Amino acid sequence: MKKFLFFIILGLIFINSSAQYQGSADLTDYRFQKRIKGPSHKKSKILEIMVDDNNYYFAVTFRGEKSKYVYIVVYSLYTWKQIGKYKLDDNRCELYNSYFDKEGDFFYVNYDIYKNRFKKINLKSGEIENVECTQTPKGCQKLEPHQYKVEAYTIGENYFIFRDSKFKNYLKIYVKKELYVPDIEDSDDRQDVKVQKPVVKEPEPEIEIDTTNINENVDSLNVKDSTIKK
Repeated sequence: MKKFLFFIILGLIFINSSAQYQGSADLTDYRFQKRIKGPSHKKSKILEIMVDDNNYYFAVTFRGEKSKYVYIVVYSLYTWKQIGKYKLDDNRCELYNSYFDKEGDFFYVNYDIYKNRFKKINLKSGEIENVECTQTPKGCQKLEPHQYKVEAYTIGENYFIFRDSKFKNYLKIYVKKELYVPDIEDSDDRQDVKVQKPVVKEPEPEIEIDTTNINENVDSLNVKDSTIKK
């Protein structure tokens, strides 16, 4: 009887997790895989999500209510492990104009909506320095403001990453029930093709957490030490 009740409750959790999503994507062909909590400063909220074009990472920006700083958190794709958490004393970070290098060593973050102003984050050491756009892999490009996106797909739309509609400090990750794998044999650029490994894990039970009354001290956050060079 207890086992029967357990499966009923588990089923209701999964139904509830799908029902909460209020975005534009159709989750019919997906199933829940993981839920990730953001930084714990007061009334933290996800601002923007971006996936690395090189298929290594995805980045998320968080900001607390009335705060004058932004957190950037970088995660590894498919393992979902946190690579680093970086506190930037800037009012905004434009992830849609930011990018990772091809080797996966650095993240170039544009922090001005109209100008080519970048911070170079060393993903191994956590060191941050200001750099000119001429020092970035893509050089100085024309910048066009875009609306922040809180939804993102990986290659082949195998994984869907989005902000929880109820708890806006949480990420949700859904995996496609039938993963798409590129056919390398039919590709003209076989050497340049990066194949996404079909990682399929059992879904983790999703538990709703009421974070309304939680008020944690921002100084207690485990943030990487960051050195900013002028």
